[in-house]
Amino acid sequence: QEWHQIVAALPLTGVMQQLVAHCILQELTDNQIHLALATTSAPLLNKEREVSLRDALQTYFGRPLKLHIDVKDVEGESPAARDARLQAERQAEAEAAIESDPNVQSIVDAFDGQVQPNSVQPIESN
Repeated sequence: QEWHQIVAALPLTGVMQQLVAHCILQELTDNQIHLALATTSAPLLNKEREVSLRDALQTYFGRPLKLHIDVKDVEGESPAARDARLQAERQAEAEAAIESDPNVQSIVDAFDGQVQPNSVQPIESN
């Protein structure tokens, strides 16, 4: 499974969900998991949250795990960054679809109007 899928499956909310969403999986073995957390997200991490995250990961994987979180400059895409990128791509696609729609263009031309960029919202598909 991909890390973003694991993160989405964890029963975490609020700050805990934000913390894990900003982590990048570095290594997963039979008995430990290494995560990297960007220095900009370091305020999300404290010992209590680390223990709660370890417990959630142990429950998910069904085995005891040692959790190591390294706060550092990270390479790679966290689940939070992935979500932001996908949302931006959906937004760009929605705006392009509106701009190229002949019906929308007819209305814009007929009324000498324009489409407000922030008024276009992608349709969420599940």
